[in-house]
Amino acid sequence: TQPEDRGSFPLTTALAVSLQAKDFDPEKYLRAAEVLSDVYDASGNPVRVLEGFLSILTVGKFHGRVPPAYDISHYSPAKALANSHLPELIATLGDDTVLVWAAVLLKKRLLVYSDQPQLLLRTMRGLPALALHRQDWTILRPLCSDDEDFASLASQGCYCAGTTVPSHDRSELFDVYVDLPRGTVTVSEASGSGDMSLTNIHRDVAAFLAQCAETKASNQDVIEGVAEKTKQLIGKLAILAEQEESGKIGLTSLKQQLPNPALAHFLFGAALAEGLAATADEE
Repeated sequence: TQPEDRGSFPLTTALAVSLQAKDFDPEKYLRAAEVLSDVYDASGNPVRVLEGFLSILTVGKFHGRVPPAYDISHYSPAKALANSHLPELIATLGDDTVLVWAAVLLKKRLLVYSDQPQLLLRTMRGLPALALHRQDWTILRPLCSDDEDFASLASQGCYCAGTTVPSHDRSELFDVYVDLPRGTVTVSEASGSGDMSLTNIHRDVAAFLAQCAETKASNQDVIEGVAEKTKQLIGKLAILAEQEESGKIGLTSLKQQLPNPALAHFLFGAALAEGLAATADEE
């Protein structure tokens, strides 16, 4: 914010308010930060800012200087989750976008690189929408910039992490690496021989994504289409699980039923991510 009245801030050229939250709703908190910075700009009184923050936190409303300045009822969590830039990602990665979908679905360690922070953050925001049924944005680590950030990833089983540091040679950090400037997706050797191998399911999703690019589909159309493809896949997994005595899908059983080992591994990986897979002791 650029202070309008130098009376409260004679030596200040800019001020900022930072909010930290446990839920994912950027627009809601951006508006809250704008209102609170406006209040501080007008009053120069941090107590007034605290008053506004507590009002937003407890009742979801705060009038500030121009009522109604903030009203939580104006914000929809569903819209926030769906606000992504998947068509842009498809245009950048082409057919390889399906590998990103698979990585998110299988709860892999996904590392995305770009030398443009704005583009990187825009891309990162949309990645969890590739598994929209989970409604899980906690897997996001939008910007990792130093060794401390990278080291902290080790405590997470899966993640979608972004970085402005070229990291293609740091295979210990990822199962799948996305290089946005080059428009490439690299699967680590360890993952490439397992459940990340391409199957007919991948080709079906890739064909849908290509169609979206050709028809210039909207972001919402892409999200809904991918969600439907994913729903169909999970539905098939549920049927396979029901056929097993344990109610869980075993890799050995899949290999016996399917002539394609890559498909068996992928389905088992998806079942594992969805809590439908049997452990070695349960098979």
